[in-house]
Amino acid sequence: YGRSNVLAVNRGSAVDGEPFIVWDGSQYVMYIFSTDTSPVTNYTYTADSLEGPWTQSGSAFLAGFHKFALLVDESGDPVQVAGKFHGYVVKYDGTIASKEIYHTESSTLAGGWSTPT
Repeated sequence: YGRSNVLAVNRGSAVDGEPFIVWDGSQYVMYIFSTDTSPVTNYTYTADSLEGPWTQSGSAFLAGFHKFALLVDESGDPVQVAGKFHGYVVKYDGTIASKEIYHTESSTLAGGWSTPT
């Protein structure tokens, strides 16, 4: 949890939101979205332990989408379907009634998520 129980880095004036953490077999992978960017943007961090240090992995992804969730099995472990990991994100244009859930996929947990469909 690092200094003062801080798990991730604050990106400016807004706190990053709703971390989602999984173990990929060799490292922890954390997905988090930033409300300090426009549009909202997702980031991936990796660490060898839950205590960190957490390092940003790759560039921002899925701009305009937030609240990343990953398909996991009943034990909470990430699963692959047809050789890909499957994630889900929310698109929000300012009104609750307009929220939509989109599907995205990647061959690795640490990045390379497809454009949501």
